Amino acid sequence: MISGCVLTPSPTHPLNDKIVRVADQIELSKTDIYESIASADVVYLGEIHDNPWHHELQFDVVRHLTEAGAQPAIGFEFFNTGQTSDLMSFTASLTHTNKSNKSLAKAEKRLRRQLGWGKQRDDEWAAYFPIIDYAKQNSLAVFGTDLPTGIRRRITRMGISELSPVERRLIVDTGFQNDEYRTLMQKRFVESHCGWNDPELLDNLYQTWLARNDSMATAITDMLAFTTDRPIVMIVGAGHTTDNMGVVERVAALTPSARQVNIGFKPVQDSSKALTDYLQSKEVEGSVFSPNHEYFWFTPALEREDPCAKFKHQLKQPPTVQGE
Repeated sequence: MISGCVLTPSPTHPLNDKIVRVADQIELSKTDIYESIASADVVYLGEIHDNPWHHELQFDVVRHLTEAGAQPAIGFEFFNTGQTSDLMSFTASLTHTNKSNKSLAKAEKRLRRQLGWGKQRDDEWAAYFPIIDYAKQNSLAVFGTDLPTGIRRRITRMGISELSPVERRLIVDTGFQNDEYRTLMQKRFVESHCGWNDPELLDNLYQTWLARNDSMATAITDMLAFTTDRPIVMIVGAGHTTDNMGVVERVAALTPSARQVNIGFKPVQDSSKALTDYLQSKEVEGSVFSPNHEYFWFTPALEREDPCAKFKHQLKQPPTVQGE
């Protein structure tokens, strides 16, 4: 288990630990959701990156699939496509039964160095490495899906048109065009940056967002074509699958036959205790976007300070690039 502990949702919120199918608002058991994903081609486990309950549930899903006889391939937003070889080399090397604990620790340290995960990212490593380690023990494929951090920053600062030809080769444009989705996402960018609004930056942020979605969707479809192992389990920030858009929509466009299951781990809020509070559709310029995910899996939320209150004096400065 992650960090050697079992996290127990607080019983105080009526939705904690419940799984709900959005289409008919029916509550499902874990057995129900496991049966649903068993026959899928792609399963999205949409997380809040620093929520430990989400990582615990992701591990449980991968373990259940494996113990049921599946050989899921695991994709990660947190690794870029160019890091796939390092991940594959680690998981394909000798298993735990053939190597000492000391050798395994050295292999983990080497992998972390290859992936560029410094000490400042200890919490993130502790969240994601247990799944990679489990994949190693069970000979599961692991792959990165995102763009490299450097090119994401360059797009946000300059826009795709200002990139060099070499940089543009790293970007796969799948041709997505949706003005209403652009409006919806740019509104979210403004909200996430405490109301800071600059048209040029918003356009660059949206270009970055689409380029990342295209990269993830292309990596998933490439893996679908490469392997018969099912399902592909995608560990991804929930924002990239919200409204059943983003990566979900792009995979559907690239591989229409793929059966996808979009699960969003949803932190509950004390101010919102009714299920209907979480299942609202959104209308933007005449287009209706569905509730965030096909399935909601409710979890506790982390206590957070209001970043807009804490950094109010910085609102006139350009915002930092956030990894959704």
